Formats: sequence, structure tokens, C-alpha cells
Amino acid sequence: MNLKNMVSSFAWLSLRCLGLICCWGMTPLFAEETVVDSSWEKAVEKRAWSFPRDHGAHPEFQTEWWYFTGNLREKDGQDLFGYQFTLFRQGAVKIPKQQSRFALRDVFFGHFAVTDVAARRFHFFERVSRGALGLADYSKEAMNIRLEDWQVRQIGPDAFELEAQDGPVSLKLQLEAVKPKVFQGDQGLSQKGEGKGNASHYYSYTRLKSRGELRVGEQRREVEGWSWFDHEFSTSFLAKEQIGWDWFSIQLDSGEELMVYALRRSDGSMDRYSHGSWVRADGSSRHLKAGEYEITVLDHWKSTRSGGKYPSRWRVSVPSESIVLEVEPVLADQELRLEGLGPLNYWEGSCRVWGKRGGDPVSGRGYVEMTGYAGGLQGRMQGED
Repeated sequence: MNLKNMVSSFAWLSLRCLGLICCWGMTPLFAEETVVDSSWEKAVEKRAWSFPRDHGAHPEFQTEWWYFTGNLREKDGQDLFGYQFTLFRQGAVKIPKQQSRFALRDVFFGHFAVTDVAARRFHFFERVSRGALGLADYSKEAMNIRLEDWQVRQIGPDAFELEAQDGPVSLKLQLEAVKPKVFQGDQGLSQKGEGKGNASHYYSYTRLKSRGELRVGEQRREVEGWSWFDHEFSTSFLAKEQIGWDWFSIQLDSGEELMVYALRRSDGSMDRYSHGSWVRADGSSRHLKAGEYEITVLDHWKSTRSGGKYPSRWRVSVPSESIVLEVEPVLADQELRLEGLGPLNYWEGSCRVWGKRGGDPVSGRGYVEMTGYAGGLQGRMQGED
């Protein structure tokens, strides 16, 4: 395995949702073959959550991310925008932080994307840093995470500020939760596959009131809308038969939210460790297991650049809640084609939502993430050409 393939494997394994390990790509990465470095902690037991401390970094675990998506509208206007802002921390060596400014403890990388619906343009950017020389840093006491000039800061118990800029696009938002946190899985312990510890600690804010400024080119706009936030940390890995995932976060105009994801198996079926959450308007929620919801693909879109063929319209249903929704991208091409850690393609985009809840019409907005469609995820994990 050459260095490029090792780093490319590292990029794929550090994506959100699965809490994957990579050990710098130097060992096989399937569950029955991998020997995990015992110095890293694993998500084995339910966590005694404590905030704001758990908003901060958990360097005792190998993989961690802070993930924001949202749909925004120009204040007093009609223009619509979607955005994604994610900061990743990947532990390289589990040792106390050294005094040297050149010491390597973690690798940081980030993804920033804006969907301009009216202009039908999708802008995406990436940052990568090994964290030395003060280029990236984190707090273990609150959500204060920085990657060069991309950052998220905690400004209140359930309030945050994010800032990112690159080339012609910049975004600065203040976000405040209007609902309690949702602890995904079993009180925040989200099992991803067979085996004790093959899990993550995972919680979400499913509705963050958002306002700020968006710049695209020479135009600056005041924007407002709703955001979604996920924080996840673990030391875990994909099972051999899991080839990718489809993840949905949906915010309905009724004040309700739905998160579901499908871990895809090599035969195309949904893995039994897939799960989700239904969040009521009053903030109460219930956990959804695989089998309690259905995701049906209604259409596809093929990327002319990566060659990936992605689902591009879905029906999502939760029979126990009398929910039937259709989900469609606001723009077909919201594929991130990244190069910072080697070729990496995945789809993450803003979507419109409509359907019925208990026989009554509902509508809303959401975000969908899809991996493993543009190039084999398993091959990348093994560092194959």
C-alpha cells in the first residue's frame, strides 16, 4: 500500500455517521480482521453525558466530528440556500500533547459547501491540517473547534457561532437550539455493527434557529432559517459487508423532525444496525429501529464527473407514525469531489420534502448524505487502486 492509498483510505474512514478507525491505513479494516489499538477508548457502555463538556473534543477516542447542515432563506427575500459545515478530528497517536509546535497528535479536516438554489450552483471546499504550528485546535470543555480560519464557537448553553470562508463564498451564522438534544440509539450509544464497542457516542440538535450573513461572489445577504447538528465520537469500523450509507435529516414545517439512515450491505439491503429518530413538536422523541421505517428509491442521477450513480428521489415512510414523505434534491449535482486526502467523492445536499402525516399534508426541508456510490467504498478502505 502506498502513501496516497493509505491517506485516501483515511479520508473515507473519517466521514461522519460510522465512527470508523483507520490506524493510518496500515492494517486491514474489516471487523473480523482488525486489531484495534487498545490505547484508544471505545464506545462500549452508555455515557454519563455532561454539557457543555461533551460539546467539546474527546481525544481519548480516535474519530470525532461536529456536523452542521441547514436550509436558509434570504431575509425579506425569496432566494434559498443550503449549507454543510463539518469539522473532523482524527487521532494519529494517543499520547499526551507535546510541547513542540511541530508535534503531531491529531489530523484535522473540514468540508464546507453552499447550494445556491436560484443560481443552480453548488460550491464546495475542503481544508486539511495536521494541527501543528497552531493551524488547528480544540477545547475539551466546550464546542470551540478551529481549523485555520474555519471555526465553531460556543456562545451560550445551547447556542453556537460558526464561520467559514473560501474563495467567493463565506458564511457566518449564529445558531440557537429551540429543542432539547436528541440522544441517538440507546441513550446516545449508537451501535453500528456486530461486536462490543463497534458503536459511537452520538447526539443531535434537530432544530437550531439560524441567522447571519452569506456571501456568494460579490453579493452579501442576510439569511435566516433552520439548521441541524450532529456530534459523534468513537473508535470503530465498518463491517466487511457494509459498503456505504444513506442518511436523511428532515425538518417539517409542522415543527417535527425525522432522522433515518440506511447502512447498505453488499447485496443492496439495509443492515439491521440502521436506525433513526422521530422528534415531536414538543421536543420529545422516540428511537426507530431498522424495520420501523422504509426508504424507497424513486429515481437516480449520474455524475458526469465521477461516474457515480446516486439515488435522486425517495419515499420515506414510518408506518407507526402514519408518515409518508417524498424527498427530492433542490439541485441534482450536490456531489463533493475532494482531493485534499486523495480522491474522495460523496453526495451531500439540500432537499425539499412533502407528503402526509396522519392523512394531513406536510412539507419541509432536509439534507441527505450518500456514500459508496462513486467508487467502491470497500476498495478504498483497503487502499486498493
